[in-house]
Amino acid sequence: MPKRIPPEIKRRVLIVENDLLLGAGVEHLLIRETNLEVIGISPQNEEELFRKIRRLQPEIIILDETTYLTQSNRLLTTLRQDHDFHLIIVNADKNIVYIYHKYTVMLRQISDLIEVLREK
Repeated sequence: MPKRIPPEIKRRVLIVENDLLLGAGVEHLLIRETNLEVIGISPQNEEELFRKIRRLQPEIIILDETTYLTQSNRLLTTLRQDHDFHLIIVNADKNIVYIYHKYTVMLRQISDLIEVLREK
């Protein structure tokens, strides 16, 4: 099981496509967490997405599984060489998140997602 991050350490969380309903909802819920620096972006294409990720250097990236911008495996292989991050793919239809390279977590409530974000 992953280690917990001390609450005094802020983690930068990047929410992709925060202009869409899922992204906006996740951003609204996470912004209340004092140990998270939540940043929402709405890039127009994959190149802009990669550029913003490289500039912002998030520890956690949250992406909707149905995004048209990129595929999770492409994002991982392209950006892994730049810096280390956790990629969380959200599937709102199934209430599941895929956490690369860790494990899959069943979400029953928003506190389950917050617990995942607190883990290292």
